[in-house]
Amino acid sequence: MAEPSSSSSTHRATAALAALAVTPLLLGGFAPFTWAVAGFAAAMAAAALPARATVSQAQRRLLTLALVALAIPLIQLLPLPPAVGAALAPGAAALDRSLGGTTGWTPLSRDPSATREAALAILISALLVATATVAAGRREGRRTLLVAVVAAAAAVAAVGVLEAFLSRPLLRSGLPDHARPFGPFANRNHAAALLLLALPCAAGLARDFGREGRRIVSSALDAAAGLLLLALLVNGSRGGLLAALLLVGAVVLRARGPIGWRLAAGGALALLIALPGAAWARRHETTTVGERVALASDALRMGLDAPFTGIGLGAFGAAYPPCQTVALDLRFRHVESEPIELFVEGGVPLVVGALAAAATIAAACVRVVRRRRASWADAGAALGVVAVLAHACCDFPLRVPGVVLPLLLVMSCVLAADAANAASAVNPEPAP
Repeated sequence: MAEPSSSSSTHRATAALAALAVTPLLLGGFAPFTWAVAGFAAAMAAAALPARATVSQAQRRLLTLALVALAIPLIQLLPLPPAVGAALAPGAAALDRSLGGTTGWTPLSRDPSATREAALAILISALLVATATVAAGRREGRRTLLVAVVAAAAAVAAVGVLEAFLSRPLLRSGLPDHARPFGPFANRNHAAALLLLALPCAAGLARDFGREGRRIVSSALDAAAGLLLLALLVNGSRGGLLAALLLVGAVVLRARGPIGWRLAAGGALALLIALPGAAWARRHETTTVGERVALASDALRMGLDAPFTGIGLGAFGAAYPPCQTVALDLRFRHVESEPIELFVEGGVPLVVGALAAAATIAAACVRVVRRRRASWADAGAALGVVAVLAHACCDFPLRVPGVVLPLLLVMSCVLAADAANAASAVNPEPAP
């Protein structure tokens, strides 16, 4: 009698986590209390899930890195005497003195409020991944989470495509002129990251359900994949296009058949995605590229002012104005590159930890994609995660809750599939 109760609890926990997939629809995830709701859902799932669960080596490594990452903002919030602050962050301390800043005990973070929020986000993310990985331990759980992410992304895609044909925003109409909204997102680049995450998931799920003879579900997911691809074409994000081409390359590598045919098919698909897309039409817009290069150069100089401690997680927007050389009357809150921003805000320790985490996640994705017996949904989830990580190198989607929370759900599915594959390799099922 204990098993049905346990199964029911797992279903409830999975449903609570899957509900977080609607986050992109709520102002791109920037609705009030988004992280509080995510923490509540993760806590509810943790209480409902079984106390014992198999933890893979990749999961342990990521948990350790998350704890290290959490320690960095906590250290940045500690008030320190001026001499210690000047030794750890000489450039930032000198700038403070030149601007007439305080000389008393101050924290290393240039924006303590933002750093506290970042620490809370790291804590909730770690709890969310830990619980979602358990919920995704069974194939049904993974499918539930992936279908929820695909459905939410398809809704974003539908609104974005409609906006493109109407040539006006429908949901984010009150933004300044320089903004380029896409559906609920204030920035089309962040919407592109969500589309990249969901597209291979939808295609993989459609193929799995088609093999099982569930034609209606498979057709609906095929339609969702087509809608996501159309939205990616009209979105216009050049970083999203580069990540999409990387995604095509990964699919070519996993496909079967002669290498010549695979390369030809992959090249044709890449052209089919690139040439009609709005991003290809923007290839001559070099002004924004120059602005991003200048922004990155400014950020690197800021990072060298505090290379070991950083200026505080989330503090780039507050610390950047005195260092800005970009000739625009705009306030830049982020660098258009996640690795560079991590270096500025957390110094070398955070960059090293982030690269180690990305390598661990990427290795798990590669193992899932290369395993021939893996379901197409699992492989699609792995490809989606890699695409978003690649996109983060030329943008900051990992600072957007509407991208981060679905990404954590999909990443948890990949980690669970990787752990299940490892377990089946150690204890293979007996032949019938």
